Amino acid sequence: MIKKIFNTWLIIFFLIMLFAAGTGCKSKQKIAKAEAQLAWEKEAEQKKKQEELRKEAEQKKKEEELRKIAEAKKATAKYENINAHFIAVAGAENFTIANDRIKKALTLFASENALVLIIISQADGFNDYDRPTTIKKYLEYLMDQKKYDKRIENVVSDTNGKITEIELIKK
Repeated sequence: MIKKIFNTWLIIFFLIMLFAAGTGCKSKQKIAKAEAQLAWEKEAEQKKKQEELRKEAEQKKKEEELRKIAEAKKATAKYENINAHFIAVAGAENFTIANDRIKKALTLFASENALVLIIISQADGFNDYDRPTTIKKYLEYLMDQKKYDKRIENVVSDTNGKITEIELIKK
């Protein structure tokens, strides 16, 4: 009889322990699920932030490219008048017209001896120039060659807005 009571209590004890262990596992499972859900949400939030940063970087890159294009167009427009004179001299039908166009082009420059530098190569931010010439000689060269295949890289002007130096580079 004592053995029977002892066995009953032992069975009750094991049932209580089993119940407690089962309840504990379910709590641990709930905690594990909650931690997994939290980790997943955190990861999703990080991915979202990374995506936003990537989009912002792309937007800044596009804006920078558009700004550079606008600056290039502005610089080209600024030199368009000078280019038009060079093209007109090179495209003149005869020497009389070419000489007239040379006179008009020279009005943009401080003197007939304004320096013309032709860039023949660029490397590491340094320019290598052909032998310097004057604007008068360069315009006469254009008249003789009947071809203008350069673009204006840089212009230096005096206080009156007249060009004292011009850098050209092959297109």
